[in-house]
Amino acid sequence: MQTICLITHLKTGKLTTVLSLVTKIIFASLIACVFALKTAHAQEAGAGERKVPAIFANGGTEADIETRFIEKIRELIENAEPGADIPYGFFQRGLYLSALVSATELAKKDDAAAQTLLGELYRGGVGVRQDLEAAVSWYTLAANNGNREAAFQLGFMYLDGIGTEKDKLKAAKYFMLAADKGHVLALYNVGLMYLTGDPLEKNFEKAAPLLLQAAKDGNHDAQFAIAELYSEGKGIAKNEILATVYFGQAARGGHDTAQLAYAERLLFGKGIGKNEDDAALWFIRRAHKGNVIAQNRLAHLYRLGKGVALDPITAASWHLISKKRGFEDKELDTFIEELDDEAREVATRKAEEWQPKFN
Repeated sequence: MQTICLITHLKTGKLTTVLSLVTKIIFASLIACVFALKTAHAQEAGAGERKVPAIFANGGTEADIETRFIEKIRELIENAEPGADIPYGFFQRGLYLSALVSATELAKKDDAAAQTLLGELYRGGVGVRQDLEAAVSWYTLAANNGNREAAFQLGFMYLDGIGTEKDKLKAAKYFMLAADKGHVLALYNVGLMYLTGDPLEKNFEKAAPLLLQAAKDGNHDAQFAIAELYSEGKGIAKNEILATVYFGQAARGGHDTAQLAYAERLLFGKGIGKNEDDAALWFIRRAHKGNVIAQNRLAHLYRLGKGVALDPITAASWHLISKKRGFEDKELDTFIEELDDEAREVATRKAEEWQPKFN
């Protein structure tokens, strides 16, 4: 099946109108629909227990079956309540052929949601042969018709070179379109592009509001990023209290690095009241997940009895574990040297028992 790619076509400067291009894409999809219908009809002939759409049960030629099927879909669309998303309803129920046909019908009417769903179907090869170039074409039409999810998905396809040439600047363009419509992940992606300077020019002032909005909308990566900007005063006024607030939100959302940063702030009272007990709980969580910095911090807490009961042997064990993993700490080396032989032996044995889970 030949597929037309909108972006490539427009760049050539040929005198093909967008309308005729849409018609060609729809025609290509209708060909795919017919192919899918014939496949389903062929499956019916020798399916045994395989379930196929009930419309095939009345028999007739392939052309008759295809016509009846499409007519039923059109009738359903015409009689649907305003705002009903017929294709997506089919998709959710696993009726992918019906989703494909109904979405193709609505796409002819410039329905952006239907065009987006067609992009999903072609991208995943669901109900139709996988065609990544067709997916790009449908996402492009839908994005240009204002669908933010299509713009976001198109951004990823350009970013990774899926169905099209890899183009980070075009990826940024479509992420921006989605971000302008409030797409949370797109807000984060564009913010990150400004933050890292890839592919957009590094600009903390442009990154900060995008990351802040994504953070407020619950994105944990954005919460961590804006917390760092608040802490460093980059692109936004320095504010250690807000930095800690967002580190905490990201930490509670499962962000690994934020959990460590939040624990440090609780331990030293940075941007929040000092709370050694809560800090110890976060360090324990990260230490058992294998974070070597948390293992080192936990060794110190057990050595000093801060947030946990004083326990020299457990302190030594955590230091031996982190040391074996490459984290050097002269103060803790001296601490272990000052333990009696029996304590060192017990700590070493405990560390050897725990070590395999962190390798």
